[in-house]
Amino acid sequence: MATKTLASRIKMKRDTSANWNTNNPILLNGEIIIVDTEAGETRYKIGDGVKTYSQLPFQDEYIRNLIANKLDKTATAADSSKLNGREASYYATDSNTVHKAGNETIAGVKTFSGKINVNDGAAIKTSGNAILNVETIATTTDYAHIYTSGTSNNKRPLVLNASPNGSGPVGIGVEQPTEKLEVNGNIKATKYIGAAELTGTPTAPTATVGTNNTQIATTAFVKTALSTVGGVDVSLNANQPSGQSTGDFWYQITTA
Repeated sequence: MATKTLASRIKMKRDTSANWNTNNPILLNGEIIIVDTEAGETRYKIGDGVKTYSQLPFQDEYIRNLIANKLDKTATAADSSKLNGREASYYATDSNTVHKAGNETIAGVKTFSGKINVNDGAAIKTSGNAILNVETIATTTDYAHIYTSGTSNNKRPLVLNASPNGSGPVGIGVEQPTEKLEVNGNIKATKYIGAAELTGTPTAPTATVGTNNTQIATTAFVKTALSTVGGVDVSLNANQPSGQSTGDFWYQITTA
């Protein structure tokens, strides 16, 4: 049979995986189609004249499975023989967990769409020496210890800001705070320093009658104290007594 050369170009059928799955045609024996997957990959299938698109495997499926099976998911960091004899920093214990031994720096900005589990706490450093530490107090507690530290000063202040410029507001137990600091609940402190204007009707414990210390006197305490005061006798003297004693009250008239 003579060989013939055809001056032509052949174009394969190409479509997205979504359209191929919707139409799901039976591919001709030897027919090659190109598939643009949702993951942004370009793959292809070859028909056999019997199976539909969805029944046919991708031609690179065997190679992908071969590469995936080279990694033994029961391997440990020290057992590199299970990783085809190569050094490996990452090793998998199950389908959802990836471990890495030792300390490591992950450069760039990474986005995690799922939950992040940190067993031993987290130390977050943005710049300079300041580090934000998040650690659990103990295995039996349900709260965390959050503090800042640094090489030059281990007693750095922990500042809460709801905006980058520090203008707030910050809420504790408040979903949408409108004040610089808004707390829904009791505040317990050993001392208050500063000047504050109390608005509304602030209350305080009422001391017992006869209390004489630096605690706040409520209106109820003052009213009770005044109600116990009896009559007062006042004797006015026009001149200063020659011998003054406690309780003397006098006045003096000076003529210009």
